Amino acid sequence: MHRRIILGIAVLTLALVLPAGALAAAPTSAFTGSWASTDTDGSDQTLVVSAGNRPSVIYQDFYASGCDNFGGPATHWVAAGNGGVEGDVLYVSFRKSGCGDFLMGGYEDYFTYDAGTNTLTDSFGIVWTRSS
Repeated sequence: MHRRIILGIAVLTLALVLPAGALAAAPTSAFTGSWASTDTDGSDQTLVVSAGNRPSVIYQDFYASGCDNFGGPATHWVAAGNGGVEGDVLYVSFRKSGCGDFLMGGYEDYFTYDAGTNTLTDSFGIVWTRSS
């Protein structure tokens, strides 16, 4: 019983001492959020980047011409991976990617943030804007 009281007092003390949100999620970076662009083939693309300096990243291309060229029934490309933020550059190592049954191994890409325009530019020169 005595231990429960001490534990309860310790928990209450921490709740009063720690500022609100101190135990919250990782801090956001300039890359955090949802992004949209148009691919070179005219298809829509999205990029979702979680908070922190080691964010999870999900990329989607809603018509991947590469998948269509392989004769697959699906043309919606999805890639998931983890990134690393170094200054104004987000380096991403995608570990899972593909369209439907067509799966590709991992690959890497990068996105450069421009604070003046609040945009990203990927390794292909495509400009991404915030979508939320």
